[in-house]
Amino acid sequence: MTAPSTPEPDHQQQPTPPAASTRMARKIWPWVVGSMLLGILIGVAATVLVINWPHKNRSYDSVAELAAEIGCTPTAVPNPDLAIERGYCETPRGQVVIGIHRNHSQAMISARGIVTGHGGRRLVGPNWTIGCVHEPDCDAYQDKLGGEFVEGQ
Repeated sequence: MTAPSTPEPDHQQQPTPPAASTRMARKIWPWVVGSMLLGILIGVAATVLVINWPHKNRSYDSVAELAAEIGCTPTAVPNPDLAIERGYCETPRGQVVIGIHRNHSQAMISARGIVTGHGGRRLVGPNWTIGCVHEPDCDAYQDKLGGEFVEGQ
């Protein structure tokens, strides 16, 4: 019995010239690099979003906690209507009124009632409302905290 023989390589067969694969690579590489850069950009954007996410549209347990987020020291309002707790802060540009509510529905009811009776604008979050006089401050609070505006006529 003889050992199986391995076939001799055919030295006559030439490999495909590299020119064809090089041309294909030159056509594809901008797409590959572009896709990689897009992936990196999306990853960075998602990371920034995740890092900033916990501060936006969250609930607060007290007026003091929400006031600390916007950088003011509140004075409590006794017997708050339509709120669990209400307080106000004096800022250089006017008074800011903060309310903590049981849920978003009650915060919206409170904000709509206030703007209907007094006019103005209220920023409403998951369980809170902020009423401010100076519009750029209101916009800055929304940028920082999230929420939506309810405006009076």
